Amino acid sequence: GALPAGEVLAIAIDANRAKWFGTAGGVAWFDGATWMTYTQAISGLPADQVVAIAPAPDGAVWFGTPAGAARYDGL
Repeated sequence: GALPAGEVLAIAIDANRAKWFGTAGGVAWFDGATWMTYTQAISGLPADQVVAIAPAPDGAVWFGTPAGAARYDGL
């Protein structure tokens, strides 16, 4: 697995113990076995630079970018 960019700007662990990494090039998700990458081009992120990650009590994850916030609910 690999991060979408070398500099990590935010890290969070969700209720399922998966790790989220915000970078200048998008978000990486790691569940201990599988890596997934989310970028502006292939997801609802308003920008690739992710500077904040906040897992919510309902299981969603919020991402903060310089262009606004996005909510990911796994669907």
